[in-house]
Amino acid sequence: MNLRRSPVAPYALTALLAVVTLAAVPLPVDPALPAYQPHPYDQAKNAGYLLPDGSIRIIGAQGMDVAFKNLNALFTQSHPGVKFTMELKSAATAIGGLYTGVSAFGPTVRAFWVAEIGAFRMTFGYEPIALKVAHGAFAAVSKANPIAIFVNRRNPVDKLTTGQVARIFSTGGGRGDITFWGQVGATGDWARHRIHPIGPSPTNGNIQGVAIFMKQTHFDDRPLAANYEEALNTAEVYRRVSEETSAIGFASFDGIQGKNLPEVKIVAIADREDGYYSSASPEDVRTRKYPYTRDIYIYVNRAPGQPLDPFVREYLRMVLSKEGQQAFIAQEAGFLPLDAGEVAAELAKLN
Repeated sequence: MNLRRSPVAPYALTALLAVVTLAAVPLPVDPALPAYQPHPYDQAKNAGYLLPDGSIRIIGAQGMDVAFKNLNALFTQSHPGVKFTMELKSAATAIGGLYTGVSAFGPTVRAFWVAEIGAFRMTFGYEPIALKVAHGAFAAVSKANPIAIFVNRRNPVDKLTTGQVARIFSTGGGRGDITFWGQVGATGDWARHRIHPIGPSPTNGNIQGVAIFMKQTHFDDRPLAANYEEALNTAEVYRRVSEETSAIGFASFDGIQGKNLPEVKIVAIADREDGYYSSASPEDVRTRKYPYTRDIYIYVNRAPGQPLDPFVREYLRMVLSKEGQQAFIAQEAGFLPLDAGEVAAELAKLN
């Protein structure tokens, strides 16, 4: 037997949102976003994510605590009696909770890795559905911050394209590897300097997710360059690039903000040579003009041709509404909101 959950009138959501955002530095959301209209739903009594006390368990990544505190408050306001138990520990736990069915869905600050999706597919015969629910922040504390490309301050190169970055850090692309600074515009003696790429280890350390993101998303999942030097943390990447004039590195921007790093400089990035070169200003990150931004996802388990779990569908409808986006970003240095076009594309996945 399923429990019918009926919503209250939606007028109270605006008042609640005002309370939620009092201590925040709110960012504007797209005025064209749809307003949340609560719908009743049937709560499956045998759902694996329901705990003995009746609360709904959600397992996912750390750094999302405030966002889900706001979102859960909005959902409870419109659906009285619903309770939540949050276990936000790491991105790795999101796939585990979804895989075992003990979490309603899998919220994460990164896309699931190829190996994680492969394991899910082997078990269920299909892949989990990824819904983009926000953009990464531009914050001093990591919340899926954009990725910086930087060189030693003595290096004359100050801009690169995404294609050039990929050919520097990886090998095997159709256009050939870039191994000397002269191949990207350096002249004179600098043209003969061999490039030394440095970045996070994709297999060890606490920033391997950054390496996997760049490799899978921006390097076409090619092998890393033969002389790629692996670092176990962001500070090590910056230290090594500051020590070696021919080095280039990448790391999350949260390792830069608020720090004095006089020996390195950020390289401006464009999608193509005649394009707009961005140094990842907060405005460029917000407007998606910087290529190496990251997104926030919620993954769901739905078999092909089957309807989505009623609670999950209703909750995600709220997340992908104007009120949901406001709640998601309502914290200092919070996540960045989706626009109306992005929301429409994600809402279509719920049907």
